[in-house]
Amino acid sequence: MASRQSKTKAYKAAQAPELEHAKSISQSFESFQQSQLSATTNINYVHYQSEGEPQELTLRSRTDITRLVILSSPRAWIDSISGLFILLNLIFSLTAFAARRISQQQHRILVRRNISPTLYISEILPIAQSFVYKDLVANPLMPAEQEKLQISALSFEALATRLTLPSAFIFALSRHYLPNGRGFRQLKIDNDASQVFDCWYFIPVRVQMEPQAGVAEDERGAGQMNPFHKLHLPNARRNIFRSCIGVFTRVDPASKKVTVVTFDFMHGRWCKVAQEPQTRIAEVMKHQRSTDETSTRHCNGAFVHLVYISSALRWWTNSLNSVNEQLIAYEMKLQSELDAAGVTPEATLTKLSRALHSISAHLHRYLSELKSLQGIVTDLIDFYASMYSDSEGEDEDEGLEKAKRGFNQVLSQIEASLDFATELEKKTQNILDLLFNRIQINSDRLLVANGRAMEEILRAMRADTDVGRKMADASHQLAVEMKRDSIAMRTIAIITMAFLPAATFATILSMPFFSDNPWLKEADRFWVWILFTVPATAGCFLFYRLWRKKSQRKVADEEEATSGGT
Repeated sequence: MASRQSKTKAYKAAQAPELEHAKSISQSFESFQQSQLSATTNINYVHYQSEGEPQELTLRSRTDITRLVILSSPRAWIDSISGLFILLNLIFSLTAFAARRISQQQHRILVRRNISPTLYISEILPIAQSFVYKDLVANPLMPAEQEKLQISALSFEALATRLTLPSAFIFALSRHYLPNGRGFRQLKIDNDASQVFDCWYFIPVRVQMEPQAGVAEDERGAGQMNPFHKLHLPNARRNIFRSCIGVFTRVDPASKKVTVVTFDFMHGRWCKVAQEPQTRIAEVMKHQRSTDETSTRHCNGAFVHLVYISSALRWWTNSLNSVNEQLIAYEMKLQSELDAAGVTPEATLTKLSRALHSISAHLHRYLSELKSLQGIVTDLIDFYASMYSDSEGEDEDEGLEKAKRGFNQVLSQIEASLDFATELEKKTQNILDLLFNRIQINSDRLLVANGRAMEEILRAMRADTDVGRKMADASHQLAVEMKRDSIAMRTIAIITMAFLPAATFATILSMPFFSDNPWLKEADRFWVWILFTVPATAGCFLFYRLWRKKSQRKVADEEEATSGGT
């Protein structure tokens, strides 16, 4: 209990509440526990020594970890490493963590997901390295917890307890999928211990992989436009994935003890890529033993950062080169479309536009991440320079100068990658301009085709107008002729009305039963014919006039009703 209270007090003293919000850390880490922490621990512990072969142990529980001890010299086991892997309890109970004094060695812990979990600790002079993976497998049949760190909650808690991991690093760890900054602090682990220097950062990683066979790639998916998701490059036959590696470093200049904790969130199918830094670090250790170098080369642990950053830079360069190949393919396709005489289908242009805008969005993010990587290297140079600013030993100065040369070399590579990414961004914009030019050409050609079609339509309309005008002239001529015929018919009708009654009565009076009448035979009886003819003729004219007025009134009423309805 006293030990627990001592650890709590030490951890609280190391906290920075003005920078770390406990409630936010607790909420974020609760989700991190569910999504990233496994129910089991399966760690391969390898202890490198300056003399002899590395010693390996398999750690499968917290008990194995708490019983583990570390060599303070190549031949003696001292000091328990209980609590080497605990982190979770920090968030559950917000309990303060304190690191117990570790033997004068340099430790590095790498936590990865999707790898068969392995913890490698190598001791070469004062240096020790360690790796913890997730479930990395080459078999496409992934395990159930393929997306989780293969380390249990209790083991994870022990890690934080042992190393007094800063709350800010834990908070950034729980939000590894978001952009995170860098942090630095100085503290004393024990009252009688020397001051240690801590720094932490997240290395942004872009890894290219071949698409899985039989898996259809949706180029229109949401992940294409989101630079935090993968980018599909169909012509290059590559998928570019995003990941990150969280690195925490503690350096004790007095004892030359260095502790590095690394959380690698790369996918389980990337086993070859994910295991590369581990292999390279082992090669560095082997090279040191074979050349019998002094401890000054690695006493500050800077080589671990150089291994990770140089590997990440090579992955970055490969990914950027694949993007370049894809852009060349798009440019060649557009050039061939520009040479074509016809109109490029809209679906082709839309697909190209979507793909180029996706690449542009990713390149914007790539530049930000490369600048972040550049800042990491610059801060590491300052970190080690400030740590050994007051040192008077030649060994420390020599080690610092070698570290600076290494950091400057990777810094130049970062600058080259930044220039490459900037060039690709400009190239993408040029291809987009070329695409817009092709779209404009399509539009112009369509306008020309539409103009020609409209010209043909206007010609046809003019021909129709001429035909209509001729038909109107013919109709007018027909109407004139019909009017003449109407006048003639009216004249005939009027003449008929004038003589028809007279002829009718003359015919009637000339009938035999009237002509045999002696009275009617007299010539002076002519007035009888006039008496019948004149009233009848007047009646016919009067009837015609009344009928005509009635017909005209009916037509006028119908026209008025029609106009009122409309």
